[in-house]
Amino acid sequence: MQGGHFISRTWTATKILEENIHPQCISCNGFRPERIADDYFRFMVNTYGYDFVEEMIDAKRQPIKRSRAELMETLARLKEQAKQLEQEVPV
Repeated sequence: MQGGHFISRTWTATKILEENIHPQCISCNGFRPERIADDYFRFMVNTYGYDFVEEMIDAKRQPIKRSRAELMETLARLKEQAKQLEQEVPV
């Protein structure tokens, strides 16, 4: 699995937004994005609501500058979440 982005990583404002990243198989994430675009949009609307998805689409164009400290804090938090989730997965 890979972290598939609803809004491309090109857009800095939404690049590390957790709601923008979801598990996808390698094929869907890298080789067939046009085939899953409609399904991904429906998933996003069903999961977060139409208004949130529209806000996220509008926000992608907002200029944003994150400090190194903010990025490091986000990285540490996400690593801790990943560690907790790994412990929940049965071996």
